[in-house]
Amino acid sequence: MHINKIKARVLALVISIAVVFSFSMTGCEDFLGLSKDKSSSTSASDSSSEASDSSQPDDSSESTTKPAVTTAPSAKTTAPTTPKVTDANTTKTTTKVTTKETTKVTTKATTTSGGSISGDTSAPQALTTAQKLAVYKFSSAQLSAYNEILTGIKNHQTKVYFSKKVPQADFIRVLKALRSSGNMYFYLVIDEQKGDITYDGSADVGYVNFKYKYPKATEDKMTTALQNKVNTISAAALKKSENYERIKYIHDYIIQHCTYNLNTANSYDAYGALVNGQTGCEGYSKAMALLCNQIGIECVTVTGSDKYSGVPHMWNMVKCNGNWYHMDVTYDDPVANFNNEETKYVGYDYFNITTAQVKLDHVIGNDDERYDNPYTVPTATATDGNYFVKNNAYATSYNDAVTKMTQQITIAANAKADRAVIRLSNFDIYKTTMNSWFIPDSEDSSKFVLSAKFNSIINNVNKTSKYKIKNVGHITMDDVQRQNVITIFLYY
Repeated sequence: MHINKIKARVLALVISIAVVFSFSMTGCEDFLGLSKDKSSSTSASDSSSEASDSSQPDDSSESTTKPAVTTAPSAKTTAPTTPKVTDANTTKTTTKVTTKETTKVTTKATTTSGGSISGDTSAPQALTTAQKLAVYKFSSAQLSAYNEILTGIKNHQTKVYFSKKVPQADFIRVLKALRSSGNMYFYLVIDEQKGDITYDGSADVGYVNFKYKYPKATEDKMTTALQNKVNTISAAALKKSENYERIKYIHDYIIQHCTYNLNTANSYDAYGALVNGQTGCEGYSKAMALLCNQIGIECVTVTGSDKYSGVPHMWNMVKCNGNWYHMDVTYDDPVANFNNEETKYVGYDYFNITTAQVKLDHVIGNDDERYDNPYTVPTATATDGNYFVKNNAYATSYNDAVTKMTQQITIAANAKADRAVIRLSNFDIYKTTMNSWFIPDSEDSSKFVLSAKFNSIINNVNKTSKYKIKNVGHITMDDVQRQNVITIFLYY
């Protein structure tokens, strides 16, 4: 099952030009390869150390006999794209929209959270393991189990014993926290159809078996490549003077350097996003969390689904200057094709939005038991860190929309920027504004012409702007409410 994030409608141009857009919404899949190991337990390892962020893996690897595996039931969805194309004529822009579909996370995702930075101008440190896990409110026993698993993975162990048996519910919650967080452990083999992670079947779990995608030497080289990427991106982000700009830099970097692809070896992790440059929504989200945590900013992944399709999806919550916000890097990643020259631009529809706003087109996992998050998802109410609020592009009435769009087009025209974007405070104002600015073509109801009101905005801007706008294009969602954002493409 797949969805269209937006439907394209074609608007007339001030002066005609044929331009093709393709908008992609990436999706994601989740994994829960968890099975009970029916084989008898062997003797426990002599020691079990607790991991910290600074602990280094040794060369030890513990081999075990292969357990009999019972695979846990799970679901997996793959997302194709569904293009919608409107033909261009001499007075219309062709707008082609390709949706990167949301294939979803069927496990209950968890991620990292951590401590805030006390001051934006300081040099923040990477979050500690305890800070990353703060949102989960782990007990000391759960945190100990997490650290023992972490140590085993770092050491490439195929069987990890717990120093003290872990209640099964706690064990599963700990594993989900490990899998869904923004971490470096991309090399675990996790396939829910095969049961790649197994554990003893008792009520209290004594050990867990892992499989790895690569030999240790290969794994080490790939880990170094990922860490180098993380270090480079983090260093650039830290050059920004405050948290909002640091978060925006990471958001923009991922979008500009990553393409949606579920058919690679690392389609669901940060390595795929940052090193390969190809991943699904799970990889986008984990990369966002990994990079934010690296520069001392709390960021967690959230699982849920698309409100209109029900397709599973993963996104983030990020803490900016003391306030939690939702952020969907995947849905902010459009792919545009201007005059056959592919160009990626960055969207901000889902940048630092509230819980009420994300619920316009997302279902948070805790509101749907199928995708329940193993922690209480914070409620986001602040708006100070929202992209449109920060850029004076948030309109609360039709007249305000006219003022804000005029301002944004003027700013764009003076810089020869390709877009002007505003957000409306609700769907009614959005529809009123759209109906006032864009009128269905009498000869083709699937196409639109610019109204005299919108032409007046363009003409007024052209009187004073450094660069003169010749053409206007537009892509918008249709029929269902998304984020009430109006995006205008400008041609000079």
